[in-house]
Amino acid sequence: MTTELQEPKTGLVLGYNGAHPFSRVDLTDRASVQELLRTLLDPLEPFFSPHKARVRVPGGTAVRFDQTAADVEGICRPLWGLACLLAGGGEYRGTP
Repeated sequence: MTTELQEPKTGLVLGYNGAHPFSRVDLTDRASVQELLRTLLDPLEPFFSPHKARVRVPGGTAVRFDQTAADVEGICRPLWGLACLLAGGGEYRGTP
């Protein structure tokens, strides 16, 4: 039995009026998951601090701590994915 993704009738968060684009990604093997992770990491590059210790993305945050802590969290969360990518044999530019 095949079920098709039903488009919601109302808008979702992040400004999408339908299913989030990631819901259409075929995550069936390691390579596809690694490619998805790269598509998440690549847009962050322009927002790195000069010494690559923080990421400050434009727009507001919903955090309840100061901007410095938010910037550090901005780098820590992507590192979780990057560590898994590299440990699983994947590659990412700028890493050894």
